[in-house]
Amino acid sequence: MDQLSLMPKEAPLNPISLAYIGGLFDGEGSVAVVRTRYEKGGMQHRLRIQMAMTNPKALEFCTRLFGGRTHSRESLQENHSPYFTWQLDGSKAGHFLKAIRPFLLVKDCEADLGLQFLDQYPRPGIGRTYATTRREAVGERIKK
Repeated sequence: MDQLSLMPKEAPLNPISLAYIGGLFDGEGSVAVVRTRYEKGGMQHRLRIQMAMTNPKALEFCTRLFGGRTHSRESLQENHSPYFTWQLDGSKAGHFLKAIRPFLLVKDCEADLGLQFLDQYPRPGIGRTYATTRREAVGERIKK
């Protein structure tokens, strides 16, 4: 029986675990904004974090601590091993980034941008129209 199976279903968030996961994320993780278009029109943007590895144990540990989903994937390269990915979207991704942010050395700027994206997202007290206007203003600045 391995150490992971002995852990409680929801392991506590302690600095050692967070530092370990932060190091993994620095080397194997990514931060992205995923865009979904709807058939009836409209579009949704959401924050996504992802890590990929050939051994699923560390990703299962992340799932126990933060939730999300783990998938197995076949490599497109013949000489590469199958691999596993772990993903978190939306506010769960933000919670993850806030928790590991003090331990990031490489992906610190990406984490900060992801958290800034969530700050611009509509939420109670800041309506969808206001948030959309802010995103459109950023889009206009990008076009210039």
